[in-house]
Amino acid sequence: MSAHTRRITRAAATVAVTAAALLPSAFPAQAAPLPKRHEIVSVINQKCLAVDHTSEVVTGDCNVGDRIFEWELRNAPGWDGVGDHIVRIGGDDAILELHGCLSHAPSGTSVFFASCKSTTAKNQWKMEESGVGVRFRSSSGTCLTEERTADHFGDRELYLGDCADSTAAHIWSVV
Repeated sequence: MSAHTRRITRAAATVAVTAAALLPSAFPAQAAPLPKRHEIVSVINQKCLAVDHTSEVVTGDCNVGDRIFEWELRNAPGWDGVGDHIVRIGGDDAILELHGCLSHAPSGTSVFFASCKSTTAKNQWKMEESGVGVRFRSSSGTCLTEERTADHFGDRELYLGDCADSTAAHIWSVV
């Protein structure tokens, strides 16, 4: 093989390796997308859905460091991508060692943070468009709602409330 042919072969190989290395960044749609984290904010008072270091689910200031306030809206198992959007609202914080999903009991109005694999808690929510935001409807037909009154820290507890109640704080903005 002549020196000229070897140089051309080496140049072609270099171009092929370089192109292969650049391909995923040049065409990001081909790379696996990372989960996007969202803040879920009450439309009424602009407070963020949060889990504090004691695993209590509240709405509060979006910039408090000792709580989870960024969430992944994960497609729930069995959702085929057609029709109503069924999600799990998942959050984690390695520093606080908190990992789980926003959940509710099969009956009652309690909302809490639990393992996404829990067999006793329900953690699938129907995300419904509503004029100025979204509702998160539970399997029992009630909606994720925040209390009207705040505690001494300014936080508001969450519960499952009547989706038709026009005075309830159950409309959320996902940003």
